[in-house]
Amino acid sequence: MKVDVTKIEGYEAMTADEKIKAIESYEFEEPDMSGYVTKDTFDKTASELAKTKKDLKAKMSEDEQRAIEEKERTEKMEAELKALKHEKAVAQNKAQFLSLGYSDELANASAEALAKGNFAEVFENQRKHLESVKTQIKSDLLAQTPYPQGGSDNHGGMTKDEFKKMSFEDRYKWSQEHPEEFKLLYS
Repeated sequence: MKVDVTKIEGYEAMTADEKIKAIESYEFEEPDMSGYVTKDTFDKTASELAKTKKDLKAKMSEDEQRAIEEKERTEKMEAELKALKHEKAVAQNKAQFLSLGYSDELANASAEALAKGNFAEVFENQRKHLESVKTQIKSDLLAQTPYPQGGSDNHGGMTKDEFKKMSFEDRYKWSQEHPEEFKLLYS
């Protein structure tokens, strides 16, 4: 608890020793504990509650105790069954998404969302998958596109005869500036 030094008259003008003496002689107000329960009362009530629970359990018949245990066991089994059904649905959905070409991560996220009924996420994942498919198709088409061949022996405006007539330095310079045409010229 802090001491309210504003209630000590002349505190700012006191020396350090006088301040210590004033704080030591300061009398605190008694706190208002009307809204609280004493520790003794709390301990007594907790002890009585534990004893009452024990007595009640002892008074229950064996049939009642078995019924409670059976109910707890049934609730546990139902929770496990629900979890297993969810896992099965996710696994089946994931297999379907993988068969459509989804990545493993996207298939897992989509299957989980579908099992939970989150269709907004399923459709967003479908959009992502379609974008990746488009990108892959473009990449495949670009890789398969052949280099266009010229219609004549004139490669980049240069014939073999013209190339042979050039000086060594000019040939080298032209081959460095036109590497593809150079390859075609001697293919």
